[in-house]
Amino acid sequence: MIKVGKEAYRDYTKATLKKDSEVCGANHLKEFHADKSYSQRMEDDIAEQRELGLKLNRPLTDDNSTWRNMQSEIYEEKNITKTG
Repeated sequence: MIKVGKEAYRDYTKATLKKDSEVCGANHLKEFHADKSYSQRMEDDIAEQRELGLKLNRPLTDDNSTWRNMQSEIYEEKNITKTG
C-alpha cells in the first residue's frame, strides 16, 4: 500500500506544488485524499497488484502517521516546507 500511495502522492505533489514552496501539510494531504482521480488511481493500482498475486494491506495506524511519513519524504525530495 505504501508503494501505491507514495507514488500517487508524489505525482499529486508534483502537479499541485512547486519546488521550494511552503504548504500546510495537513490540508494538502486532505485535498489529496479527496481528489477522486488519485483515489481511483490508487484503487486501480491495488487491484492490479492483487491480480499479480501480491497482498496489499492498508497502514495499521489510525493516526495517519504512515501518510505523514510518506509526505515528509516527498517534501524533502522536492525541498518543500511543511507547515501545520
